[in-house]
Amino acid sequence: MKTEALRMYGTNDIRVESFDLSDCGADELLAEVVCDSLCLSTWKAIVQGSNHKRIPDDIAEQPTIMGHEFSGRIREVGENLTDRYSIGQCFAVQPALYRQGESWKAIGFSFPESGGDATYMKLTAEILDHDCFIPWNGSAFYQAALAEPFACLLHAVRAQYHIVDGQHVMGVCPDGCCALLAACGPMGLGMAELLLGIENGPSRIVMTDIDDERLARARTLFAGRPVHIIDARTETITDACDDVFVFAAVEPVVSLADSVLAEDGCLNFFAGPTDTQFTAPINFHSVHYRGTHIIGTTGSTTKDLRDVLQLIEQEQIEPAIMLSHIGGLKAAEAATMNLPELGGGKKIIYPHSNMPLTAIADLATSGYPELAKACTKHGGLWNKEAEALLIAD
Repeated sequence: MKTEALRMYGTNDIRVESFDLSDCGADELLAEVVCDSLCLSTWKAIVQGSNHKRIPDDIAEQPTIMGHEFSGRIREVGENLTDRYSIGQCFAVQPALYRQGESWKAIGFSFPESGGDATYMKLTAEILDHDCFIPWNGSAFYQAALAEPFACLLHAVRAQYHIVDGQHVMGVCPDGCCALLAACGPMGLGMAELLLGIENGPSRIVMTDIDDERLARARTLFAGRPVHIIDARTETITDACDDVFVFAAVEPVVSLADSVLAEDGCLNFFAGPTDTQFTAPINFHSVHYRGTHIIGTTGSTTKDLRDVLQLIEQEQIEPAIMLSHIGGLKAAEAATMNLPELGGGKKIIYPHSNMPLTAIADLATSGYPELAKACTKHGGLWNKEAEALLIAD
C-alpha cells in the first residue's frame, strides 16, 4: 500500500513524502487516517530530535511518522484479527504505549509506519496489544482526533487532590474556584470546556492571558457561560483558588499560580518545558502551614480517553472549541514547524485533502463558501456538517 506521510529524519528535519507500507501482517491492521490534530508536543520533539524521550536514535535511517492525535477507519484486517476488528470500523488512538525506566514509546513519535500525519498507516501487534485502538461510534472524525488532548486534560483534572478530614480526595474541588493561567490557547480553552461539562466541577472559572487575539477569541467562545476572562497585563486575580492549572512554562506565571492558591489549594504545572533546568519560586511556608499542593501531569490513560469519547458522544463537551484552522497533508510540514508562531487554536490536518492551512474564520474569503456556511450555522465552529463536505470533496 502506497502512503503519503509527514516523517521525521532528525532535529528540525521533517518531510512529506510517499513510500510503500509493508504488507499487513496477520496480527496487524491497515488503516486510513481521516484527520490528525497537530500538537505542540510534536514540535517539541522535532526541535529535540533523538534527544526527545519518545524519538528513536536511528531516525535518519528509519524515519518515524509524526502525528498522535488522530482518527480513522480500518481498511484491512490481518487474518488473526478478523474476530475482533472489521473493515470500515472507526477509531481513535491512545498514543502512549508504555514507559520502562527512561524508555518511552508512542504512536506519532516512535514508529516508522504508525502515525496520524499520513494517508494510510499500520496499527501493529505491539500497538494493539497495548490497547491503543479505541473504537469510535460518534458522528465526526475531528471529535475523535481531539479526544486525545481532552484526555490529557481529564487526566490532569483527575490528578488534582485535596485533603478532607485527613484523607486525600481526588479531583478538582466541587463548586470551588479554578484558575487557568496563560490559558486562552487551545489547551486552556479545552480545559474550560471540560470543567464546564463534567460532574462535580468548579462553580467559578478564571482564565488569564496576555495576548489580545487569544483573549478576544476566548471571550467570544465563552460568552454567557460562567468563565471570567482576565487580561493579566492590566487585571489581577482576586479570588482564592482551590485549583490552579498552569499552561505556560514561564516563571512569573508559576509564581502567580502559587500566590493565588487557597488553603489546601492544588497547583497543576500542566505546561511541558523544553528547558530541563526550568525553575520558579514557590512559597514553601504555604506548602507546610496552609497545605498547598504542587503536582504536574502529562499524557493520559486509556480510561481517560474512553471517558472523554463518552462525554463527546453524550454532547457534554464539544472539542471544536479548540479548533481554529483546517488543512491538507501538504500543509502539515510548515504548520508543524511553525506551530508556536501560528496563533489561534488547534490545527486539524485532513491527509486526503489538498487544502492549504486555512483559518475557519477565513473560509468564506479563501474560496470555501460552503464550508463557511456550515460553520456559520454552528456558531463559527468546525462541525460534522463541514467535515462531511470536506471529506466528500
